[in-house]
Amino acid sequence: MDLGPDPTRLDHEGIIRFLLERMTGGKLPRGCINDAAAYFSCTRQTEVLKAVPAIERTSYRALAVATGIPTFHNQPPRSPDFNELDLGFFSSIQASQYQERAYNMEQLVDAVESALVELESVTLSK
Repeated sequence: MDLGPDPTRLDHEGIIRFLLERMTGGKLPRGCINDAAAYFSCTRQTEVLKAVPAIERTSYRALAVATGIPTFHNQPPRSPDFNELDLGFFSSIQASQYQERAYNMEQLVDAVESALVELESVTLSK
């Protein structure tokens, strides 16, 4: 019995690549998505310094235009835009998502999207 190809490895870079492809609907060149995924998976400063020269600025611009990502601004630590109510919002989505089993990345993304849809606005406004 043939089970098909092995599933892709779900490391940090693979998850970012999958989400970027899904967000852009395949409109970006493959190199832009790979460069962005490689950049965001770097966690140490030395790795970032090694990765930055390899990534072209046009990749970031193309990614921002295709996905509608706004310019990022640093927020102060006690900003009203980031408070415990936001954390409660995300934890309620996460609690609902944990009730479903996900065996691959597509199932995980679908579970999170369905958890967001299932939550009632009354629950989120508490």
